[in-house]
Amino acid sequence: MIKYFSTMLAKSTLKNKDFLKLLTSQITSLLAQCIINYLLILKIYAETNSAYAITLLWFAYSIPVILIGPFASTIVDMVNRKTLLIFTNLFQAITILLFVPVADKYMLIYTVVFVYSLLNQFYLPAESAYVPCLFKNSELAEANGVFYLTKQVSTFVGYAAAGFLNKFLGFETSLLVCAFIALIAFFSVLTLPSFDLRKKVDIENTLLDFLKEVINGYKFIKNNKNILYPLIFISAIDVCSTIFALNVPAIAKQVLNTKIEDAAILIVTPVLLGTILGVLVFPKLLGKTLRKKTLVENSLILVVVSLVSLTAIGFVNSWIRLALIPVSSIIFGLAFMGIFIPVQTYLQEAAPKNMLGRIFGNIWFIVTLASIIPLTLSASIIELLGARSLVFAMIIFALFSRFSLHKFLEKLDNTSYTLKQSPTK
Repeated sequence: MIKYFSTMLAKSTLKNKDFLKLLTSQITSLLAQCIINYLLILKIYAETNSAYAITLLWFAYSIPVILIGPFASTIVDMVNRKTLLIFTNLFQAITILLFVPVADKYMLIYTVVFVYSLLNQFYLPAESAYVPCLFKNSELAEANGVFYLTKQVSTFVGYAAAGFLNKFLGFETSLLVCAFIALIAFFSVLTLPSFDLRKKVDIENTLLDFLKEVINGYKFIKNNKNILYPLIFISAIDVCSTIFALNVPAIAKQVLNTKIEDAAILIVTPVLLGTILGVLVFPKLLGKTLRKKTLVENSLILVVVSLVSLTAIGFVNSWIRLALIPVSSIIFGLAFMGIFIPVQTYLQEAAPKNMLGRIFGNIWFIVTLASIIPLTLSASIIELLGARSLVFAMIIFALFSRFSLHKFLEKLDNTSYTLKQSPTK
């Protein structure tokens, strides 16, 4: 990664001053978002000791994604992008400050989260749409590469920093730090050049077009089992990762017998390190010395090993436990990427290029809706049976996937079959 980043620095992308301003906005905005997300999970669980309360936090953030997300990119095309970046960054900083007076009223926290997520639905497409304004077409691949890299690093640093901030500064002071970080994002876009690319858009037709894209994508996926099954599988894995992330405080307290404020240091940071390691290693091995099927099968076993070890570690003496938790967490993050990368690569190879947008662009809408039941069920399991039972359920799912999906996993290394005709727009 360091070598790759050094190469980027030597190229013209980071010599573009306006791009550096936008990059600063992306990094600081994402840092603030990731820190806020984890701070709120810790806060709400500490106040309520309830998995349901954490699930409601996810609902509050997801509702704007479902209601506004599909049309946000269209709305971005109707307004000045620089203006949108300025106001969304400013209002997000103000919104973060609103968490301070409602810190002890967790039901009001959900309302503020909803507002923050609502603003984010406009900021993200405006940010992405601004990049092509700063570069020639031949330079976009390099610019997007830098954008992707800084996104991953910012996410890692944000979640890791949240635990440290909460532990050493406390919740309210950490919020003030986040507001300051968000203000940096605001100031970084103030002097961006203004590109007036606004165009008139028919909202009604846009809604109809979106619904048609979803329906066409759904029909194509339904009619092609070689796309449907891996998509269901990768969606299930994604839901499992969300369930794990949302319930880290409960797992830390009930399974690992550690303080929830130490969860970021002992669990979240090592898991993210494992995912980064997977991103760096697995793509180089796939297709050369390692089959997709083999990687997924071995990674599912690693998931089981890591979860079983995390369950067992809770019964070990404290100093040994504190040393073993990060190791198991790194293995879990590595295993997750060992499943995600091969299946995602398979879908990209197998799906027709003219359907990739509908499969990967619109399917999130359906996946988000489909996550409601599993997330609610996971909260019920924790409330009634405890977090250890949830970890056990995840172990059963991983074992079931490993030993019952032979035919599906075998197809990961074969994309030579014929797909049914794609629906037209």
